[in-house]
Amino acid sequence: MLKKSETLGDYSAFIEQVRHNKRSGLLPSDAIKEAIKWGVSQGLLGEYLTEHGAEVTSMLYTEFNIDIAKEVWQEEAREDGYEEGLATAKEKFEAELEAKDKELADKNAELAKLKQLVAQLQKESSNEE
Repeated sequence: MLKKSETLGDYSAFIEQVRHNKRSGLLPSDAIKEAIKWGVSQGLLGEYLTEHGAEVTSMLYTEFNIDIAKEVWQEEAREDGYEEGLATAKEKFEAELEAKDKELADKNAELAKLKQLVAQLQKESSNEE
């Protein structure tokens, strides 16, 4: 399809140059400006880039800002999910700890009763002697 439409092929090459510039570390606005310069020097998109470069910059910069916003939203969602998971795990741990504390208290009470019983049996045994 790109081979059949020169304009579409030029546009595709231009967008790839913008992406290349971004991967090279340029800020989105600089990546677009450099791609426009490159496109003009390559004769891409006829005179459109020369005549409408500012509009192209504005349009693409808005698109890249939306992409950045999406990345931020996704990161925030991951953080929210992590925090929710951490809170759930904490609640579960606290409930298990509370259950273990109750179990330990019950065992201590049972042990205290057994100690009393042993002491009573020892006392009775010593009285019989």
